[in-house]
Amino acid sequence: MTWAIKVDWDDDGSLGNPSRDITGDVCDKTPVTWELGMRPFEHIADESLLTFTVWNDDRKYSPENTGSPLYGRLRPSLAVELSYSEIVMWRGFTASFKPAPLRYGKRTAEIECRGVKSQLEAFEFYPRLYENVTADVVISDIATTIIIPPAANGLWLLGEMGYSELGWGTYLGSITDVALLDVGKHVFPYVGDNSQNDGPLNVYALLKDLAETERGYVFVNRAGKLVFWNRHHLLN
Repeated sequence: MTWAIKVDWDDDGSLGNPSRDITGDVCDKTPVTWELGMRPFEHIADESLLTFTVWNDDRKYSPENTGSPLYGRLRPSLAVELSYSEIVMWRGFTASFKPAPLRYGKRTAEIECRGVKSQLEAFEFYPRLYENVTADVVISDIATTIIIPPAANGLWLLGEMGYSELGWGTYLGSITDVALLDVGKHVFPYVGDNSQNDGPLNVYALLKDLAETERGYVFVNRAGKLVFWNRHHLLN
C-alpha cells in the first residue's frame, strides 16, 4: 500500500513518465492534506485543495533557482495526481511553490494545488440559447468546450491548447472521460436568454444557479471529473 504524487512538468498530458513521480521528494515529517471542497447545505462544492511539503536542500523546488532541473516549469496550472495503491484520491492543478527559509535542519518547500473553482469564477462567456433543457445538457457543454476538468489529462479537446495535438500524449474521448452527469429532473424553459442583454455569464455562477434550481449538487470528484447529481440522487 503506497502513496504517490505525480506532476505533469512538461504539460504534455502525460503522467506516465517516471520523471513525473515526485513521491521520493515528499517530506515525511509533514502531512499531505487534501479535500474535495464539499460542504453541507450547499449545492456546489468549494475549491478542492491539495497541500504537501517536499525536501528542497538542492533548491530543486525554488522557482528562482536557474540551476534547478525544473527551472521554468515550477508554475501554476500543471496537472497533479495523488494516488494510493494506484487508486486516484485527488486530481487538480499546481497553484503555488513556496520555498521555506532555511532556519533549522533541511530546506523544504510547500506545494499548493487547487481544483477548477478559481478557473470557473474567472471565466465568463456568452452561452448559446437553450430551450426546454435539463441541467446536465448545459453542464455537458461547459465540461467539453468551456473548462478542462482535471480528469481531462491526456484527453483530446478541439481547439484547446495542450489538448488538441492528437497523437501527442492525447486520445479521443467522450463526455464520460471528464464528467459524470445525472439527467436533470427540472426542465429549464430557457438558459442563456438574457446573456446578450445583461452581458456574459460567469461559469461558476451559472453552475451554482443550475444546481440550486435543480436542488442537486455539482462538484469535482477524486478522479477529477465534473459531477452533477440531480435532486433524486441521494434518495437512490
